Amino acid sequence: MPDDVSCLISSVSSEKEFTELELWDDQVARSAAECMGIDSYLAKLTRKAPLLRVYRWSEPAISIGYFSDWPQSLDTGVTCVRRITGGGLVDHRECFTYTLIIPRTFSLARRPARESYCVIHKAVAEILGNHTQVLSEDSSAERKGLCASEAVLGDIVCRDTGKKLAGAGQKRTRDVLLHQGCVWAEVNLSEFGRSLASLLAENYQEVCISVDENDLRDESDRFSH
Repeated sequence: MPDDVSCLISSVSSEKEFTELELWDDQVARSAAECMGIDSYLAKLTRKAPLLRVYRWSEPAISIGYFSDWPQSLDTGVTCVRRITGGGLVDHRECFTYTLIIPRTFSLARRPARESYCVIHKAVAEILGNHTQVLSEDSSAERKGLCASEAVLGDIVCRDTGKKLAGAGQKRTRDVLLHQGCVWAEVNLSEFGRSLASLLAENYQEVCISVDENDLRDESDRFSH
């Protein structure tokens, strides 16, 4: 695999990654722990088609990567939650979020992380506009602070200012690739979900998934402090 992300971006096919995709525009604003718990729950379900979920938060929150330490202090009224994916600290008061869950039966879920990032982020960048680009040079060797301020390889940035506009974390299991994305831009969340679904798949179907309350509680408790 090429080391230069720009080579990977240019090699990304213009063909759709999937024939079918399910889109869940989750209209229920949920607690920070529930937002993460649902992703964990969905990743354990047996799926035939990829699932794109766009979702909303009911409270001011920050999240930390799965292996990160809990922050020593928080702003008053802000909840901290652990993500199922890696990475640094993300302030969700300033971004909107989506999750893509891809069964391992699809080739994108089996490709190296850098390649799958580029495929997904190229589609996201197309939605955000031609003032954006997928970062092809590593501008941060370490990720100690806010993820929003530290762009790394594969992130989406503004061409003119270098400001980070989108980033993501991934988790791979035996059955799925789970990609959790954050976008720092003024975009209608429902429209973003439909646009991303149409760029990734030839056809998509909007769904509403029922989550068992007991299962959700168990999963959510794993990520709360």
